[in-house]
Amino acid sequence: MVSLELFGPNACGVYYETKNGQIISDLDDSEISNFLGFENGYGLPQLNSISCYLKTNDILYVLGAHIGTMLVPLSKKCKYVYGFEPNPISFNLLMANMKLNNINNATIFKKGTFYKDTTLSFLQNKANSGASKIKPRISSYIYNYDNPNNIKVEVVNLDKHISNNNLKFPDFLIIDVEGAEYFSLLGAKESLKHCRVLFIEFTPHHLRNVANVKLENFTKLILTYFNNMQLLGEDNYYRKGEIQDVLNNLFENNISNDLIFFKNIE
Repeated sequence: MVSLELFGPNACGVYYETKNGQIISDLDDSEISNFLGFENGYGLPQLNSISCYLKTNDILYVLGAHIGTMLVPLSKKCKYVYGFEPNPISFNLLMANMKLNNINNATIFKKGTFYKDTTLSFLQNKANSGASKIKPRISSYIYNYDNPNNIKVEVVNLDKHISNNNLKFPDFLIIDVEGAEYFSLLGAKESLKHCRVLFIEFTPHHLRNVANVKLENFTKLILTYFNNMQLLGEDNYYRKGEIQDVLNNLFENNISNDLIFFKNIE
């Protein structure tokens, strides 16, 4: 790899000072590193939106914590954070970034989330490590263009994991798991009962190809627990009766966005 030729086989990452904090990114990750190096941060619109709704006494869960670009800054705005990251490379960088930023109110699990405890095949992408995902049920070039490693990762049912480890349920839940969102939700029904706000990635081709589930099933599961929704970048809120039509439009036009669900508009 070019990065190893430039920096040597012992190099593990590149250090950035950004609005996310002090962040070490994977040497081979051109996507994330480009934002950190040239845009002064990664996922800043999402970070700003979440910060508006996160409360200082909240228990925050981050499913798909990656290298900590969300978890690190948000940990300073809430009471405690539980993070889940199954990719071993991203997990190691996340732990290093927590130390760099003196984060001491977080517990991280080297696991993904699913509807049951098991081991799954996982594509470990290189050019964009944040796009690493459980093996899609329908393959596509966009998931394999950088010849990702196919590894095995451990995944858990979130509710069962919380119970077994005597953890507190989330007040605020972030789910960014590259196509495993629906399966994570299936294992988090008790968590959703307790949760005040759900922030979740919505990507039509992930629903079609990675999870291979119908949009209606995804929406019905969420709307069992939440009554209102906001799209990232918009000021208006959608009521329960409007949400399915909004998501249908996004899905049919292959438009990705982040969705914020509320039990009550805050």
